[in-house]
Amino acid sequence: MWTPVNRESSVLYSVLGVTVCWVSFVAGGRAEAQPALIQLGVLPGSDSSVANAVSADGSHVAGTVSTSGQTYRGFTWTQNTGMIELAVLPGYVVSEAYGISSDGSVVAGRCHSGTNGQSRACTWANAGPATNLGTYNNGSVSWAYAISGDGVHAAGYASSGSSLYSIRWNGNILQFLGGLPSSTSNYQSIALAINEDGSVVVGHSPTTSTVVAYRWTAVGGFENLGVLAGFDSSDANGVSADGTVVVGACTANSGMSRAFRWTRSLGMQSLGTNPTARALAASGDGSIIVGYGGGTAIVWTAQTGIVNLSAYLAAHGVNSTGWVFSAAYAISKDGTTIVGLGGSSGFPTRGFVARGLSGCKPVISSQPTDSQTCASEAITLSVQASSGTALSFRWRKNNIPIDSDSNPSAASPTLVLSSVSVQDSGEYDCVLTNGCGSVETQPAMLVVRSASHPACGGPTCDADVNRDGALDQGDVDYLINVIAGGGNPEQSNPDFNTDGAADQGDIDALINVVAGGPCP
Repeated sequence: MWTPVNRESSVLYSVLGVTVCWVSFVAGGRAEAQPALIQLGVLPGSDSSVANAVSADGSHVAGTVSTSGQTYRGFTWTQNTGMIELAVLPGYVVSEAYGISSDGSVVAGRCHSGTNGQSRACTWANAGPATNLGTYNNGSVSWAYAISGDGVHAAGYASSGSSLYSIRWNGNILQFLGGLPSSTSNYQSIALAINEDGSVVVGHSPTTSTVVAYRWTAVGGFENLGVLAGFDSSDANGVSADGTVVVGACTANSGMSRAFRWTRSLGMQSLGTNPTARALAASGDGSIIVGYGGGTAIVWTAQTGIVNLSAYLAAHGVNSTGWVFSAAYAISKDGTTIVGLGGSSGFPTRGFVARGLSGCKPVISSQPTDSQTCASEAITLSVQASSGTALSFRWRKNNIPIDSDSNPSAASPTLVLSSVSVQDSGEYDCVLTNGCGSVETQPAMLVVRSASHPACGGPTCDADVNRDGALDQGDVDYLINVIAGGGNPEQSNPDFNTDGAADQGDIDALINVVAGGPCP
């Protein structure tokens, strides 16, 4: 029977399999997933599964299946491929998967010998052969719990004698991190999560008196994140994409625990009063946190506080009737997909994927609009959006970013173009980005007319030659007919360009005016 296990003290288990719900995809790319709850079955010969990690957009999942005899096999899963078993290293019998890159191409975990206690941190690229990341100081054990978004850096621990040390791998190059200062000989420092670019690692490490959550950077080294008042120890289990938000749990000697969220400005903050809550992972911007507490999977946002996963799913249109959720182990960077461990009637221990949630990307409330103006005038294009965290803006013309050094407004909600010229005409849009990802506005067309255009003070002409009140193809057809010798009931002058002849030149001049050009 699968039970939620604290990564800080042991191993997080994982698994997946076959789907029982359908999610829409489109040719050429992944469509926005419809709200759905997917049960991930098991590989042949196994009877339990758990989902431990999910890609940035929720399309790829990694986890582990097991048998009643505690034989584990790692896997990856997508809607299209189903569950794919991960290979073991030569001479090893067990594989387990705990982390996955942003695009889902690289998985991190471990392989185990099954007999002599040998364990090796491993990665798998595109579900291919296992890559041995090695051990520290000829130790018998290494373990990768997480991998960076770019798939380059893994984080976990390695043994040396009776001690465990936090490790970061750059490819297959092992970097010893160690831990916080400690007076104990049996050092137990474990790295449990790593941010998008691999620059920030979090986990737990002993001090002279207890075990505390830490945050590590190459520049600053280890930082003690402390413990909530009334508790005795802490561990950090997850980190935002940019490394500024850390989530985890504090534990009292009585066994009571409390989920926390840490930032530089606010420090460690308690996420409510659930007496057994543990935060395990966060969305890319750190605004949505998942974990378990009170015997069920939980979700936290600033708006809702801690709620049961089933209630959170219901609020997003996902029916979870008949399901019992044990833990939510991971959430996609964009916040639209949550994975973990649950069960339903007849399937008590299965990995699950809940997708099609609202997520945490920016939500655009006002789009830029098409504009027409005259040369030398100023024009503004604006966008309005909501976001749980800080937003950045990048305006583009014809899909090419506008240089914000020469025009600082190109990095703001309102693009200002001063003294425009005809060359500024084009299609403009804005890319809005927060820690969860990016969204694009609808394109807005800007038309800049020259000073010779009638609307800009240039000479005027009457291009409505058929007198129907509109400038369109009907006027062109009318003039063609008149010049060809047809009737002229409106008595319009066929010499539209006033060159003394009624010919193709007049037709061309009229077409130009109808298209928005100046009068001849």
